[in-house]
Formats: sequence, C-alpha cells, structure tokens
Amino acid sequence: MKIVFRPPNFNCQVSHKGRTSQTKSWVLCYAQDENEAKTVLETFGYITHQVKPYDFEAAWRVEAKAEFKRAAQVIQPLVAAGRRPVYEAKPGQPPPDYRFQDKLWSQLKVHLMILFHNKCAYCESDFTDVGMGDVEHYRPKGRVRDAPQHPGYWWLAYEPTNYVPSCRPCNQFFKKDLFPLMQGSPRIQLIQADLQQD
Repeated sequence: MKIVFRPPNFNCQVSHKGRTSQTKSWVLCYAQDENEAKTVLETFGYITHQVKPYDFEAAWRVEAKAEFKRAAQVIQPLVAAGRRPVYEAKPGQPPPDYRFQDKLWSQLKVHLMILFHNKCAYCESDFTDVGMGDVEHYRPKGRVRDAPQHPGYWWLAYEPTNYVPSCRPCNQFFKKDLFPLMQGSPRIQLIQADLQQD
C-alpha cells in the first residue's frame, strides 16, 4: 500500500489518559470532521479538549520554508566550498554551522502515526505510546553513513514527504543515517531545482 502525505487540517489540545500529570499539549492531525479527530486521537490514549481547524500551508509550511531558507544561507556556501557542514555540537569543538529545528517535524509526529495506521514505517510494529516513536527522515538530513563526504539531504530536512514514523529501535539503532543505494546508482548531492522552488 502506498502512503501519501496528507496535510493535517486540525490542531487539537490534548492530554494523556491515565497519567497523573494532566499537562495539555497541542497536536496536529487529519480528519474528516472534529468528531473523527477526537476518535482518532483516543486510539493514541489522548483526551481531546479542543479541536481547531488548521491551515497547514499558511502555518507549518510557511515556518518550514523560512527555516529552510536560513539553512540554505549557511549550508550552501559550505557545500560549494567542498566542506561538509557540522550540524551537531561536540565537546571541545567549535559550535555547529547549523542546528536543525526539530520542533518543526516534531509537530507532525502524531499526524504521521495516524497516516501510517499507528505502525512503524520499517518494522510495522504498533506504537503502544506516541512517546515511543520518532519522526524519521527517510533520506538522512545531516549525513549519510554510506557516503562520508555527502553533506546529507539537508534540503529535505523540512519536507514532510521525507518523514516517516519510526519506532525508537529502528530509528536509533538500525536505520540511523543509513541510506543505501543500488550498486552503480548516483547519489544526489544537491537538487538545484528544489532549492529554487518557493
């Protein structure tokens, strides 16, 4: 079955059932109407307090495009100069060239789990708790272990069609930053057309 990214159309204030702390948070989801949104979120153990219509293009996508432009201003010149950008802070090392803004893709975690029927995109295990899953970049954003000189598919860091929900073992122990290709396939270093699209 092919999974197609469908933008979320509701922003919902929720809290977890059965937890002593009833901290409320906002999650994005797609549903036909408010009642369906509440029903779907209940399957993840949420109590829904508010459901508001959400314009993905005018909200999330605008913020993601602005962050992509900031990333491009830093990363493009480094890649053009033949240097692999540094994205993570390491003890005793200079600060990173650019820090990815994970809050953007984190906002889509519940939404992605709903799209993937509450299953890990790799092993298909069920998520028993949203907290046990990650938003995984299918094409690794920061580096590609199979190609040490590759700058990573950084231009897809804020592209939701590059996101899949993953259980923590698959994301953090198995897939990590691997992205193997068939033997002889060229690895894309940079897609100029993608960078020029608005």
